Order: sequence, then structure tokens, then C-alpha cells
Amino acid sequence: MDMATNASLKPRYQATLAVINVARPVVEVLQQCFRQCRIDTQASSPSVEQLQTSAFDACAIRLDAGAEAYLQALRAADGNRRCLVYGFGSIEEALRLSEYGVNCLFEGGAGADAIAREVENTYLLLLRQLRRYVRLPLITGMKAVTSHRGTLTGVTREISGGGLSAYAVEGLAVADTAQLLLGLPGLSGLEIPAVVCWCLETQRTTGFQFRPCNDRLRLKAWIDGYLGME
Repeated sequence: MDMATNASLKPRYQATLAVINVARPVVEVLQQCFRQCRIDTQASSPSVEQLQTSAFDACAIRLDAGAEAYLQALRAADGNRRCLVYGFGSIEEALRLSEYGVNCLFEGGAGADAIAREVENTYLLLLRQLRRYVRLPLITGMKAVTSHRGTLTGVTREISGGGLSAYAVEGLAVADTAQLLLGLPGLSGLEIPAVVCWCLETQRTTGFQFRPCNDRLRLKAWIDGYLGME
């Protein structure tokens, strides 16, 4: 996204943004990226108690030792079930907190380009234009059990009813098959057969297409429920 493009467009949507231990310059970049999508964000730094009683459209949070209390309070509130969580930290921290539904992860010193890409990929969710959105960004651990490479571990990036993209599941090629093992917030023990449909080696990212099975239907129902489309 070009940060200068459409800078004069008047925002069409007002959104609330909870900011938890994220540096102000980073928050300003995030807000500017939303503005390019015609979304004006009102940022505040709520307490744990306020997260339980106030609704937020998005949350920018540092994934540190104190993040769990904030995320637990956020997800405990019915109004924040579909709040988009933008996490700043390591993959290890995101996986530790995966039960709370971290949607996007910025590792290290996230630059404006990385933030802009994630905002552009997720703003339709914030606008609740759910039926136009077919991929749900979600960070969670997974395993790919293969016949020729053993069991590979990775991290999901996006999930849909038809497949997922994963980071760091390496050594596979297009048309390879695998049994994917993963769990989502409130839905554990999924085992879904899949085939590799694309690989981006430079980004260490692999795309899987699901094959028909009961757990695929369970996953689709979970996504529909998460998006409020059940």
C-alpha cells in the first residue's frame, strides 16, 4: 500500500483501537495505514478492567509477559470476540498466547511496509464485510505429518474452509500430501488431510488445500462462528 495514495480521502468508518504497550510511533503508522483504507481509528490505552466492559474493533498489543491478562480480559467480553488482534513480538510469544486468537504478528522492529500489508489484508474484517473475506488471519501452531519428511512443525498465517497457509513448514513440494494437526481457540484436535498447492521458499511459506473430511467441516463451522456467519 502506498502511504501517500488516497491521503486526501475522507474516512468512511470510525473504529476503536486498544493500544497496549506499543510505542506511539508504531501506533501512528498503524493508524495511518487504516486511514488509507478510509478507516479513522480512535486509539486509547485501556486497563484490564476496561477491556472487559468496552468494545473495541482492533487491538495493538506488545506480546510480552503481561500480555496474557489483557488478552484474556479482551476475549472474555462478548463485544470483543471478533476484535482484530495485532501482536508485536516473537513467534514463540504468539504461540504461547494462541488460545486468545492473535490475528497478525509483527516480529522485531515492524516497518511501515509490513504494517501496511497486514492492514490491507485485514481491514475488511474490521469493516465487518465478512462475506467478501474468505481467509481468516490467525496465528497458531500446527504439525504436518508426511510419509517422506516425517512430522514438520509450523505456524499458521491464514485459514479458510478450504485450506491454510503456514510459515516454516519447510521441505515440501507442490502436490505433496500431509495430515495437518492443529487446534484453534475453543476447537482442538483437528486432523485434516491436505495437499501442498504452492510454496514460497523466499518467505518460508507453504499453502495447503484441504481434502474432504469431518474435521474440515468442523473447521468451517468454527470459522463461520468466529465471523458471526453461522
